[in-house]
Amino acid sequence: MAVYVDSEGVRWRGKDWCHLVADSMEELHEFAARLGLQRRWFQDKGRYPHYDVTLTGAVQWPGTLWQAVY
Repeated sequence: MAVYVDSEGVRWRGKDWCHLVADSMEELHEFAARLGLQRRWFQDKGRYPHYDVTLTGAVQWPGTLWQAVY
């Protein structure tokens, strides 16, 4: 499973937000579910399908492996 977090860094509600993406939709939704992200939070409009996540949250994901993309 290849999962990535970009460095978008959009400031909103006092936090820096990034995009969680993956090589396939199946991997993206599976990984998001493991993190407890709700499917309704999935973003399929814009440049690419993703979930919005905070970088702080990403660093704290226990037992996961993901790649930062800059």
